[in-house]
Amino acid sequence: MSLPTIDGHKLGRKAYDHSKPNVVLRRLKTESLVVPAQSDWWTDAMKTMALNDNLGCCTMADQVHSVTELQFFGQAKTIVVPDAETLKGYSAVSGYDPRTGKNDNGATLQDAFSYARKTGFLVGGVAYKTEAFAQLDAIDSRGTVDWDLIKVCLDAFGGVSIGMVFPDFAMDDFNSGKVWDYTSRKRYREEGGHDVRLVGFGGTGAGAYIDCATWAAKQRMTIPFAEKFIEEYWVHGEKDWQRADGTVPNGIDGDSAKAQFAALTGETGDPGWDSPDVPPVVVPPVVVPPVDPPLPGDVDALLAADMRAWLTAKGL
Repeated sequence: MSLPTIDGHKLGRKAYDHSKPNVVLRRLKTESLVVPAQSDWWTDAMKTMALNDNLGCCTMADQVHSVTELQFFGQAKTIVVPDAETLKGYSAVSGYDPRTGKNDNGATLQDAFSYARKTGFLVGGVAYKTEAFAQLDAIDSRGTVDWDLIKVCLDAFGGVSIGMVFPDFAMDDFNSGKVWDYTSRKRYREEGGHDVRLVGFGGTGAGAYIDCATWAAKQRMTIPFAEKFIEEYWVHGEKDWQRADGTVPNGIDGDSAKAQFAALTGETGDPGWDSPDVPPVVVPPVVVPPVDPPLPGDVDALLAADMRAWLTAKGL
C-alpha cells in the first residue's frame, strides 16, 4: 500500500473501523446547548510537522498536537512532543518499520487515540496520556451535521479531532493560503484520507468558518467544505483541560459517556465528563434518632444499624 504524497505532504487516515466498539458522546435530549459565538484554541507551538511531511502519520500528528494545545491552554505549559515519540507511536499503530521504510500504511483515529491513552508520549521524562476519548454523535443517518454539538465540544474540550476525505484541490488551496471551500459545481478527485484537529470557529451564515491545525499551519475551512468531506468527529476527555469543577457544558451527556468508557475499558477512573452543568443540590443532614444496640447474634439488626450509621455519615 502506498500512501499519497502531495507537494511534500502526506495523507494517511484510514477509514473508521465499525468493528471496534467506542464511546459515543451525544446530546442530552432534555437539555439545550448554549453555543458560543466563537472559539480559538490555536497556538503557534503547534507549528510542527510531526513527521507528516514524510510519513502517513496524520492521526498520530493530531495526537501530539493535542498534547501541545491542551497543555498550553489548560496548564500554561509549552510542550512539544519529540519526533522520536511520534515515530514510536505511529510504528505501534501502523506497523511502520523505520529501518526499512516498509508498512507506511496509515492508521485509524481510533487506534491513534487508543495509543495516546494506553501509552502516551514521553516529554522531558514525563508521560502525557489521554485519559479518555469519545466519538461525537454529530452526523445522523441522513448526513445532517450537528454543528451546535461540534462547536460546544470544540470550545469545551479544547478541540475536535476529525477524519476526512481529502480532495485534490485542497492541497493547492493550502499551499496558496486560501480557505478550503466547496460548491456543488466544483469538480474534484479524492486523494485519500486525512486527520486534522479543529481548533476554532466563528462567523455566521455564509461567513461561518472552522479553523484546523494541519501540516504545521492553521488552515481555515467553510461549513460547506466541512460537511462535504468530514466523516468523523472525536474529542479527548482530559483532567488537565477541564474546568476547576470538572464539569462540561450543559446539554452534553457526559454521564452516559463515562458509563460507556467504564464498560469498554473496565476502568472506573473519571475521564472528566460530568453532566449536566448545574449547581450541586445541597441536601440538609437528616437527624436519625438513637437506636438501641442489637443483641449479639442478631445479624439483620447489625446490618440495619450499620446501614443507618453509613447513611448518617453520608448526610443521607
